Amino acid sequence: MEHPERGDLLHAAVVYSVASVGWGFISGVSGVVFGILERSVALTAFGLGATIDSLASLVLVRRFELERREPHRAEALEHAGLRIVGWLLVAAAVYVIAIAIRTLVSEPEHGRFLVPAIIAGSSAVVLHLLGRRKIAIARGLGSRALRADGVLSLLGSVLSISIVIGFALEVAFSWRWVDPVAALIVAAALLREGFIAITASHPSEPA
Repeated sequence: MEHPERGDLLHAAVVYSVASVGWGFISGVSGVVFGILERSVALTAFGLGATIDSLASLVLVRRFELERREPHRAEALEHAGLRIVGWLLVAAAVYVIAIAIRTLVSEPEHGRFLVPAIIAGSSAVVLHLLGRRKIAIARGLGSRALRADGVLSLLGSVLSISIVIGFALEVAFSWRWVDPVAALIVAAALLREGFIAITASHPSEPA
């Protein structure tokens, strides 16, 4: 019989993962569309990154829904979910690095920053709240997969803030390098978390 408290946590995990899927889709599509329209490479990169975050959360919706119906599969589902989220983190890092380097070496593309700043600013707030809640729930469940997804949301929030700061500094001082350099720092953190998740996804062999 499933413990009532764990049942509540599993329900919360599904709810917040679904919320992440929804927000990731909305912000991802908006980021790509307005990034192209406003000639913002950073916002386009953010939009695609949000889509990856949405995919990671979708994997976890399936993982926790299955555990609610088949508790005996919890450990196997956890390892599988953690492995998928880990590789999505690595994919996000590789993409951010490629976009950041391209931005650093390319000619500046001047666009309007109001709409991109609104999208990035709202994402910074929403992703921060989602990330903190998922990490708190992951602690209660002992789920490294959900924690990794929460970290991905928090790093998305940091990237959103860096985009807003980058827009402000570019407008004020023409400092184009701030945003891609911040993105490279975030990418390093994504790689670290991704490889930690992938390594942890392999069950320990009995001695």
